[in-house]
Amino acid sequence: MAVRAFTHGYDIFHPHKILLWHYYQRQECRKVWGDHTNEAKAEGTIAKAWWEWDKVSKLRVRTLLGLEETSHEALAPWALGHERTLRQFEYQAGIYLKNGTVLPEVMAPEHKTFFSEWPADEAQWLERQFAYHKKRSPSAKRSTTPAIRPSKACTLASTPRKTSCYTKNAGVVRAGNAARQF
Repeated sequence: MAVRAFTHGYDIFHPHKILLWHYYQRQECRKVWGDHTNEAKAEGTIAKAWWEWDKVSKLRVRTLLGLEETSHEALAPWALGHERTLRQFEYQAGIYLKNGTVLPEVMAPEHKTFFSEWPADEAQWLERQFAYHKKRSPSAKRSTTPAIRPSKACTLASTPRKTSCYTKNAGVVRAGNAARQF
């Protein structure tokens, strides 16, 4: 929604802390995946099960963000706007969606989330992008503190910081919040 709003001309604020969330842990309330089951679909109560809608939705978002080769015409009313580009959004946020990377300042202790000046040299901007990946051997037991390593050499100050793990394979940002020194 933020990318669509930005490309339609809205200015976006990227808070570095979570301000809103959905409380899924409440046991007393029904969730959409409980109502929209395969059984409800078989009974004719609903057109698609929740996982089918979820699959369509994720493909639509990945197409919108340039992560899928699916035609943008299929997005119809959910397409990007014409006021600004997806690349301009990436510049302003300090992220490169296709690689799942961020500028080092985004992960720095001050968590810079807004870059008012767009880069003069895109190649240099891309070179500065940085990714954090979880690394775990298949035989290793799951740990509450994942091992995090930079995906490429980068000159960062050796200070303890709180990081989030970014994975390129799924194209999804996973919050790991592991204290680690680089």
